[in-house]
Amino acid sequence: MSTMINTSGRTTSLRGDGRSDIVVRNYYTGQLLAFPHRGLLDGLDTYEAPVTVSDAFGPRSVEWLSVGDFTGDGRADIFVVTVGDGCRLYRNTSDLARLTATTLAVDTGCDLSHAAYHSVLLADVTGDGKVDIVGRRAGTGEVEVLLNGYANDVFAFSAPRPLATLRNTDYIVGMADVTLTGRLDLVVSRAGGRLAVFEFSQGGAGTGGFPAGDGQWYPVVEVAGGVRMVGVSDVDGDGRPDLLGVRADGALIAYPHSGVFWPHDPLATFLPPVVVGVGWCEFDLIN
Repeated sequence: MSTMINTSGRTTSLRGDGRSDIVVRNYYTGQLLAFPHRGLLDGLDTYEAPVTVSDAFGPRSVEWLSVGDFTGDGRADIFVVTVGDGCRLYRNTSDLARLTATTLAVDTGCDLSHAAYHSVLLADVTGDGKVDIVGRRAGTGEVEVLLNGYANDVFAFSAPRPLATLRNTDYIVGMADVTLTGRLDLVVSRAGGRLAVFEFSQGGAGTGGFPAGDGQWYPVVEVAGGVRMVGVSDVDGDGRPDLLGVRADGALIAYPHSGVFWPHDPLATFLPPVVVGVGWCEFDLIN
């Protein structure tokens, strides 16, 4: 299992090189774009120029999408919740130019539309190298996980299993080892401009690596007004999870992990934000 999966909850490496690339959807044009990571945090040069993966991912056909390694081969696939056509998976087996050439229908056994789930993300909850599907039920604070049972080129998912309970106004941003325990935490954006993490259990995981036991909440970032927190990624390439947000002026900003987590001072976990992109206002889905 790669370090990237341990720290950031999943791999977003489209080229299989372990670097955390970013995939976005332009809401207005329907373009799906990939921003390959250069391998280090370097301001506006952190990511390469975007590569157009497809022009057919507009909001009339795609409700939600994310990237993650569904098969354990080290390459991030693209998982899509369509409008009226169920869930689709674009297997990543070659290069970016052919990434959406073949799509597979994936039966998750669960309605993942916004009518059923307020927010959805991908994360390797059990640590087996394959991402699972995590979502917060619409109208409730209940977070559930559909465990990925991929084997022998067959995709299968468990029935939804309870994972955590949030406030009704919480929005799940990602899962990552923010607290540096070797286990994934739940990263949540809260009303009032605060980002918080839920450490599932200080006593370890349950059967099969599934989180078990009581947990603890920690505030980690006081988010400035006008910033939309969009995800968790290893932006500086140090193996620890960083946070991504988009400012009102369209700048993509990264909050680097400080390398320490102190329960008595959790707001020291992340460093001040660094601008790593501009012109991101048109991107509504950022992974």
